Amino acid sequence: MDQKVLFFHLLPFIEQENAYKNGTTSVSIPVFNVSLDPTQDTTQPYTSYGLNGLVFTQGFIRYPLNTSTAGIPAYTTAPGGVYTLNASAVPGYVAGTQTSLRDNLISAILGVPLSSALNATATTSGTPKWLSKTRLPDDFKSGSSNTVLAFERYAIATGPGNNHNWNGNNVTVNVALNYDSSGGYSLGGSSALFPFETPGSPGATTVITDNSPQSFIFGPVAVSLADGSTRTVSNQITNTPTQPNWLRIFNPRAEGPVTFGD
Repeated sequence: MDQKVLFFHLLPFIEQENAYKNGTTSVSIPVFNVSLDPTQDTTQPYTSYGLNGLVFTQGFIRYPLNTSTAGIPAYTTAPGGVYTLNASAVPGYVAGTQTSLRDNLISAILGVPLSSALNATATTSGTPKWLSKTRLPDDFKSGSSNTVLAFERYAIATGPGNNHNWNGNNVTVNVALNYDSSGGYSLGGSSALFPFETPGSPGATTVITDNSPQSFIFGPVAVSLADGSTRTVSNQITNTPTQPNWLRIFNPRAEGPVTFGD
């Protein structure tokens, strides 16, 4: 099946019915361009926006649990990177138990304590919850007004093949991938002062990271939320394992209040 990304399905609603009916994906669409984007080329089918990979693609375990406990496999794998957990092999995880930074990151992605992730209620047909496709309204635990769908992003990132076509398979970004196993947050291979790249920040003018939003002015980045509203997110928003607000606004399954760094 010829699958199209969200931007294609928006065409009939932005006066681009002909492109939609003809399946045209190789032309520039003015609404998908931002004049402040220094990498934009209006002769190409580029976009200055990215899509949230934690909404529009399936999630996954970035740092898996230990392979086994007392010789009992903690999880098994299947083609496609599907993990099936064996809760009996991971004892001692109860609500409120302090776990490692790696486990805190998993909890931040899930929006629940790791112990909850190991419960049968957190799985569907033996597939961990974070491998399930996002569904409305069930998976928008923190509310649609607290979940990012799209955001500003340079049309071209550093490196070959990093042109962001509006119907390309690289328009989605998963910010969870920017965390390392110790809880650090890096962009372009370097520890990041801010959770997204912004003009004037370290590396912003020399390395444009493919897996990150970018603001077009120093300070905030503009985002579109799942309730249809738009707002800005401050570059002061927290992104540590103990205060993962940056990750939580991208994760539709993160329950409870979130702050946008205002």
